[in-house]
Amino acid sequence: MWYECIPSYAIMTICMSMPNVVLYGLNKLTQNGNAYSRCADERWDRFFIARDRAHTGSEYVCNGLETIPDEPQKK
Repeated sequence: MWYECIPSYAIMTICMSMPNVVLYGLNKLTQNGNAYSRCADERWDRFFIARDRAHTGSEYVCNGLETIPDEPQKK
């Protein structure tokens, strides 16, 4: 019957999701509590991380066009 495939489906689903769960936990443990780290292998990536850190105080918060004022500031 159709229900005979449920154990096989459960085993496959668990095996396919294990790498995601394990990597999340490993990154959380090894990267100061942040499971989603940014890669800074290249100079260009380090530039963008430094830019985001200077603008917002965090490398994980990015500014968009909404932060640019509509009218030029008067001096």
